[in-house]
Amino acid sequence: MRKKKEPAKIFYCKNCQKPFKACVSSRRVFCNRNCQKDEFSPSYKGGKYKDIYGYIVVYKPNHPMARKDGYILEHRLVMSNYLRRYLQRKEYVHHINGIRTDNKIGNLEIVTLGKHNTIHKTGKPHTEETKKRISETQKWRWAHL
Repeated sequence: MRKKKEPAKIFYCKNCQKPFKACVSSRRVFCNRNCQKDEFSPSYKGGKYKDIYGYIVVYKPNHPMARKDGYILEHRLVMSNYLRRYLQRKEYVHHINGIRTDNKIGNLEIVTLGKHNTIHKTGKPHTEETKKRISETQKWRWAHL
């Protein structure tokens, strides 16, 4: 014999506050998938994450420097806010201490591509810690090609 269907109850969407019907035992809190956006997800971390290259990326969909997916590199955003202007594509933001997650303004400088290449190829030598981190990153990249 089939079980009787549980009676539907009216719930209110956590995002848009529209009423929707669901079973009493249902754990639904949104009326549909469109309302179930990132900021209401339990795994949402404020629109920030660390990308595969080790940089912090921030969700700013309306920012002119944002990528197509709405994210922008945090160090470029910090420098842009400090200078009170948007960065041009030919302006590169260099992490002075080599730690990609250290986005304090004192650790960032704007350089050209040529200067940036010079720093990384013939600049002062990396510390042992930085060499180890770079090596681990390179191994990870090759493993995930």
